[in-house]
Formats: sequence, structure tokens, C-alpha cells
Amino acid sequence: MRVTVRELISLLEQYDGDNEVVLAIQPSWPFEHSIGEVVEMPEAKVEWGVQYIDAEGDSEEVEVDLCDTAAEAYELAISIRDDKRFLDVTVVGKPATAEEWIPEQEVQAFLDDGPRKVYIGEAGQNGYLDGEAKSALGW
Repeated sequence: MRVTVRELISLLEQYDGDNEVVLAIQPSWPFEHSIGEVVEMPEAKVEWGVQYIDAEGDSEEVEVDLCDTAAEAYELAISIRDDKRFLDVTVVGKPATAEEWIPEQEVQAFLDDGPRKVYIGEAGQNGYLDGEAKSALGW
């Protein structure tokens, strides 16, 4: 079941606010897990790259080397920044919902305007799930 933050809060409001909350995992071999960190991330995936313009400044000959992460793109940009064959070296990103590569500084603003997801991490296994809880969940 997919739920929004608002829907999750609504589901939990019927319970005592002091009750412990745990995750029930794996219906066929049920375990109880503690809740860990909660983070919010942009839903859009971003391709990262390094854009460079040759020394003649021909902006139509812009190339982008793809990277897996922004950190990898920074490392690549630093390694080629001093190469005299290039006039400009810039870290760029292309969110899945964008049509063009945009400067790294604008990627975050682009993502902030888009949909986001909240991830609830697990902090460890507490043990097997109680049989009554398993039945109540319909497992």
C-alpha cells in the first residue's frame, strides 16, 4: 500500500501517542524491526556529468562525461580543470524530468520544486514478530 505522510499520520492518530512503533517485515518469516532514521529525498533521479567547452570556445561542441554521483562529477571536474585544452569545466545535472543539462547550482532548486519521498529506515531486528500481531496483520 502506498501512502502519503498525511495518510500515515491519519492512520496512526487512532492509537495512543506513547505506544512504541515497530516495522513488521516478511510475512512468510515475520520479524519485528525498530524504526531508524527518517529522511526526505527528491523523487526525481539525476544524471550527473562534467560539461566542458574546448579552448576555441565553440559552445556547440559541448561534451558531457557521465558520472554516477555528484561527488564523482566533482572529482572528474577537478582532474581536468587545469587541462589547457578546455576553456570551461562545469559540473552539471540532468534530473529525469528535465529536458536539458543544467548547472549543478540549479539542480537542487529544480529538485526542490518537484515531488519528494520520505524514507523510513530500519534500525535493526528486534526478534520474531509476535504470533498475535502476525494474525492481526492478516499474515
